[in-house]
Amino acid sequence: MEDDPVHDEQLRILQGLLGRNLSSLEYEGFLIVGSRFVDRFGNSRIGDLARTFETDRAEGRAALGSSLSHVAQTLGSYQRFAAEFPVTIIPALPSFPLFPIIGIETIRRLVYRVLDSRSAAVAHIKSTGRLPERPKPSEPVLRSTPRAHWCAYQKWETPEETRQRLQILPGWSNCQARATISTRSIADLCFVAYSVDPNDPETRGLDFHGYFFEGLTQDHDEFATPMDVGNCGSRSRP
Repeated sequence: MEDDPVHDEQLRILQGLLGRNLSSLEYEGFLIVGSRFVDRFGNSRIGDLARTFETDRAEGRAALGSSLSHVAQTLGSYQRFAAEFPVTIIPALPSFPLFPIIGIETIRRLVYRVLDSRSAAVAHIKSTGRLPERPKPSEPVLRSTPRAHWCAYQKWETPEETRQRLQILPGWSNCQARATISTRSIADLCFVAYSVDPNDPETRGLDFHGYFFEGLTQDHDEFATPMDVGNCGSRSRP
């Protein structure tokens, strides 16, 4: 690979999280998903995977390594991925490689889904005891904005504290309801949380927008200072 300071920085960060060099399979997985961890300002957010995978523990490091390997096992080499899923702006054809969290059940026993108490999802939970279905993606790469249940590792006493800690804008949710989910039930349906960037000046107005990892809301003035919270994107069975 040509000299690339961002690539080199991200690789050093990943090696630090794992406490070792990447295997060849893990490295191919990193090449495939690595660009999703660089925001439109050129800043890397890959270090935030320490929160998602809790890499201070052996279980988290193993899960991170397994997840990187899984990407490569699913999509092959970076060259194969780039050839099979080319990206164009006009016509809009994004390439959004999913990053499954393999071994989520070894990291946490439960995750929490914060909900607006007035939402249809809450009514659905009350009547069925389950979250509304989010179907498992049929392909390892999405070409459109994903629909997902965004889950957190922690819970808080009040809706206001929840909103502040998860950096949820008031217009998004009143945060007055919460679902508790066993990670065993979403073991094959849990993914690292990406966000679409509608403010990217290079893609504004197009169907294609920049997708990048957003473990925390970082692009709203109200939440200029990131707060320490782990979260992940997940799809829950009905």
